[in-house]
Amino acid sequence: MFSHDYLRLALASPDLALGQPVTNKSRQIRALRALWAEDPDVIVFPALSLTGLSLGPGLLHRQVLEEAADQLADLATESRGKYPVIISSLPLAYQGAFYLAAALIRDGAVQALVALPVQAAKDAASYKYLAHFSAQEPPEGASLRLPTGQSLPFLPSSSLFCLADQPHKAFCLTADLNQRQLGSLAPFLDQAQGKLGLVFNLAKESLGQAGQRQAQMHTLSQAAAAGLASISPAYGESSTDGSFSGCRLVAENGEILGVSGLFNRDPLLVDVDLDYLAQEAALRSPGSDAGTYFPLSLHSKLANRPVRQSLHRPLQADPFIPGESAAPAYYAEAFDLLTGGLRRRLDQLPQAKLLLGLSGGLDSCLALLICRRALLAQNRPLTDIVAVSMPGPGSHDRTKDNARDLAESLGASFREIPIHQAVDQHLADLGHSGKVFDTTYENAQARERTQILMDLANQLGGLVIGTGDLSEAALGWCTYNGDQMSMYNVNISVPKTLVRALCQYEAEHFAKYQAHLAEIIFDIIATPVSPELLPLEEHAFSQKTEAILGPYELHDFFLWQLVKRHASPQKILDLALLVFQDRYEPDLIKTSLTTFLRRFSQNQFKRSASPDGASLGLVSLSPREGFYLPSDLPSEVWSQYLRS
Repeated sequence: MFSHDYLRLALASPDLALGQPVTNKSRQIRALRALWAEDPDVIVFPALSLTGLSLGPGLLHRQVLEEAADQLADLATESRGKYPVIISSLPLAYQGAFYLAAALIRDGAVQALVALPVQAAKDAASYKYLAHFSAQEPPEGASLRLPTGQSLPFLPSSSLFCLADQPHKAFCLTADLNQRQLGSLAPFLDQAQGKLGLVFNLAKESLGQAGQRQAQMHTLSQAAAAGLASISPAYGESSTDGSFSGCRLVAENGEILGVSGLFNRDPLLVDVDLDYLAQEAALRSPGSDAGTYFPLSLHSKLANRPVRQSLHRPLQADPFIPGESAAPAYYAEAFDLLTGGLRRRLDQLPQAKLLLGLSGGLDSCLALLICRRALLAQNRPLTDIVAVSMPGPGSHDRTKDNARDLAESLGASFREIPIHQAVDQHLADLGHSGKVFDTTYENAQARERTQILMDLANQLGGLVIGTGDLSEAALGWCTYNGDQMSMYNVNISVPKTLVRALCQYEAEHFAKYQAHLAEIIFDIIATPVSPELLPLEEHAFSQKTEAILGPYELHDFFLWQLVKRHASPQKILDLALLVFQDRYEPDLIKTSLTTFLRRFSQNQFKRSASPDGASLGLVSLSPREGFYLPSDLPSEVWSQYLRS
């Protein structure tokens, strides 16, 4: 995982000894020694962690300033021969002003000091202990001599820092007194775009603030396409007028990656995906990164480290599926969005009937449920849905029966139009024997079904509703100008894993008052996914899609990582091997990924001609929503980057 540009961040908040730099240094060294084995890139302690934030004017005594600087030198000694950047904090005097400063330490040396202006201290009555700190940046080119005799650059908070051995691993710093909103933090967010922004929170805790902080970090990190980490003053600060908890949290482009909670002493370890953030920022604001970086150097012998085999970050096997507690509201909202899109299209065609091919499979089941909701919302009879079963040589009795029972149980009109004779005649006209089960044999069935639906729509004054889902579009698992085509596709933004979950959600709802209908949907969910285009083998499905392509949960994971997270093929493979190590053999994972990448490239031409359909905003492959991939891209462009 080390090769995929994850920055491992450690936020440490050992208990503070107020006004005792020697004790605080010892506690920080203890924390560092516990963290070496975790192989972090950056270790951060809270603001004024060597003295205490709430010490007040006592911070400004010369003896305290000198003692804190002396202990800083000991911290640097502890870091000799170690890879991580360590950020500790202390008060400093410079040209008659006092500064809240961060010290950047690496491999045995303090390499820079950063001034963190305290913008609102003089206006905040309950933060008088900060009133003496400067709200100004040091002048350009400033340097500061520590009591130890070492002269160091004294940099403004607008500085950007990077690891000299890995210059793409970059971060910036700020101090935040009032948990400010987007407007006040705008300059810092501009710095942090595509990088990691470290926020030293200076505020005491108040009721409800922890939740507010999470919400703000979620919003701000998404606004900046950045990783944002917040670290609060540690337990041990003064309790004269408040509590300090040492709370820490990390957000990444709108996702909370880790939260320590209040008064938790364990370090928070999080791997921030800088590769993803850099690409996301570049897509939003091309050419926006024009900052100057201060490189934090490292002895060359430390540059080659062992590859990490684990990740400290949440990583979902089913990225399109929410957590259990959020699922009901999430699924209800998904249905509202999908239904809303169809309702709006029906506003243009208020008398149109809704026609769809009902196969007895998952996708057409979901499409029918959406059609039902749309007509109920418009107070139209459900008989305006015309569900058409079009059995062919590969149709199983189970799916045919489920299609009929589902339509009738929901109150839709149902028609069955077999396609055997029409397909046989068409193949005969082509000079095809009908005995060779090739692509022509299969696609003739798909196109015959589409022809029936289109012509029936003309006859009845209807709208053909597409049922193909996002996973099938990604894989090109559809027949061009067959099931690929419709007049409005309600499923096009729904991946297969979410299709299954939404059908499950509706079935559980129906189970409360319409048990038979729920049983039908549950059986559809349990039916193997199949295109049903080849003759049955002893009354069993001769085609099982997941046996041909690989499991859909793998393909949905690949799709999320490739399109949503801009991950490289090798990174996708490494993540999949990590996430699915207890479910699938490595060979199956790699084979499925190779299939996905090949088909994703080869079938772009189908997506370029996709019908309209409402988007859920999770992942879109619609050319109208900005997704672009050339239809002529060779599949080797992806697969060549997979290690053998």
